Amino acid sequence: MKTTNTILQLTFASSILLGIQSCTLSSSDSASVKDGITTTGKDLSCHNVYISSGSTKTTRREFVYGERMEIHLDGIEGFKRTGKEVHPGMEIVILNEKGEKIMQNKDLYADFSGKITQTDLDLFATVSIARPIVEKGSYKAKIHVWDKTGKGTFDVEFPFSVIENKSLKTTVTSGVSYDRIYLFDQQGDSSLTTNTIFPGQRAHIIIEGLKGFAEKESKCQVGLSLKVIDVGNQVIFDNADLIGDQLIDPKDLADQASANFVLDNGEYYNPIIVKLRLYDKIGGSELNSTFKVHLK
Repeated sequence: MKTTNTILQLTFASSILLGIQSCTLSSSDSASVKDGITTTGKDLSCHNVYISSGSTKTTRREFVYGERMEIHLDGIEGFKRTGKEVHPGMEIVILNEKGEKIMQNKDLYADFSGKITQTDLDLFATVSIARPIVEKGSYKAKIHVWDKTGKGTFDVEFPFSVIENKSLKTTVTSGVSYDRIYLFDQQGDSSLTTNTIFPGQRAHIIIEGLKGFAEKESKCQVGLSLKVIDVGNQVIFDNADLIGDQLIDPKDLADQASANFVLDNGEYYNPIIVKLRLYDKIGGSELNSTFKVHLK
């Protein structure tokens, strides 16, 4: 088993990405509701609006914290042409259950310098389900597409909620509190929503909101052990302290701590059991978390 492990501060704010592809469709004013998604078009129309996660189309509206959600608008057309080009604008807003804006990008194409010559487009936006979005919350996503050289608009709106994936882990604490713990797939840039891991896949155990560690001269000193075994008790990896004597700012611990591992294609018996222990070297508090995963 290959493994590298760290504990550090990371910037893990919610992000919004964009994309352009192409398709064909005719245009007309319309309003409809399908799979819980409300769409309204004025001079712009769209053949298919749907949501995907991990490249798989989904009709669910409940997402795991750390997951990536893609909103697709396939075959949107009706844009007024300027020469051979069209100029779309696309705004995305995330509202909390109070109706307050917690995320907004007023125009995903504001800095787009390329030329768009298709008369019909596949547009999409990607939202990472992470802070300021939190678990046990209900939200609403709103997407507004408009023609920068015409009067056409197309609007998409749908509710969604966020849950913690409790099926992967068991966590016990003593004197320590935390907001969330989850497994994150670095390559897929999304939390793991199932307990399946593939050989060579780097998985991060991420802990957010850690509090309760004793301080000495405004610094914490913690240890982090990681042990990985299979169900037959074969030890794949075992390190009692991945941090050593490093002193850590408590703000960094509160923001995010992580360890990561990679399983090779060895002869192991599923499930693979990953045990993480984060312990206070000054005050004695600790957190123990166990994950059970299946190596594909």
